Amino acid sequence: MKKNSLLFIVAILLFLSCTNKKSDPILPKPTGISNPSSPSNINLRTGTLSDSIWGNYPNPNNPTPNKHNEFFIRCYPYGAPRPLIITFHGGFFKYGDKKQFDLPLNIGPVFKDLITVKYLENNGFAYAGANYRVLGNAADPSDDNLRIKDCLNDCKAFVEYMRDNAVKYNIDPNKIIVMGYSAGASASLWLGLQNGAISGITIKGIVALNTQSTLNITEWGTNVFSVNAPSTGDYNNFYNSSTGKEFLINSSLDYYGTTNVFEIYHNSKINNLSLYNLIDSNDPELYMATDATTDAYGNADIAHHYAHDLTLINRSIVEGHRAKILYTARPLYVNPNFESVMQFCVRIFQ
Repeated sequence: MKKNSLLFIVAILLFLSCTNKKSDPILPKPTGISNPSSPSNINLRTGTLSDSIWGNYPNPNNPTPNKHNEFFIRCYPYGAPRPLIITFHGGFFKYGDKKQFDLPLNIGPVFKDLITVKYLENNGFAYAGANYRVLGNAADPSDDNLRIKDCLNDCKAFVEYMRDNAVKYNIDPNKIIVMGYSAGASASLWLGLQNGAISGITIKGIVALNTQSTLNITEWGTNVFSVNAPSTGDYNNFYNSSTGKEFLINSSLDYYGTTNVFEIYHNSKINNLSLYNLIDSNDPELYMATDATTDAYGNADIAHHYAHDLTLINRSIVEGHRAKILYTARPLYVNPNFESVMQFCVRIFQ
């Protein structure tokens, strides 16, 4: 029965990935990469940013303090309540740690200087990051029944903790930007594109680095790559490799507990996993960048492909929403109106 189920999803995904062929959208011609400094034009420069304060946030779904509900925050003890940047780490929802975003950043050479203590102090921003439970964690058998919706709800619990402790950490719950890398970028999209789902806070902006456009991976072949990168052949090359098939099957089991395509679509619908479909004109502005090229096996990096950014921005255009792609490594593209992450945060927090 299991063998037939696996063959079924493989056959469906191969069929879907070969349909709806179109020409690739053309990215604007690249300009030179620049690294502008962040201007200080918010009047919050008094005070010194604290070193990282570490703790555990309460999570009704993970009530015992442990590594999966750890967080850090850098804040200002005195003065006016500060805008807050909340970060979530990457790792395919299967591994990773908040340390990826504690300073200095540990997210690769292209992104390593996006945020620094100096930038934060110059602009008066508080800064936090959190862990969440991860999937398929063999070291902790109690996590075997976790699914991707549980990881996302952990991230939501941390945002709610920041809201409930705004006075304690001297932050403004109406000025929050969510930021993440890979899985953390998808979590940031899931939170920011459902802005009204968390009462008492206002998410003003989303920074998505190496993001996915949907957490329904059975959509990647049909609604992402066949629409926004068909001529590259990247998805088909990945899918037809042994590592690609293994990734899709194992990830389906980890994310949704099944390889049945129809069950996966149902899971995606009830948990709002198709991120690009969440976009509407009332959502906060979205900033995207990707430094992905190839994966460890020499295939195109399907999980962090520019096709995900194009899927999101094309939906944004249709919905009258505000979004921009600032940088892609493959193909090389730099937005002519380049804006650094800190410049984006300064503008959004005005």
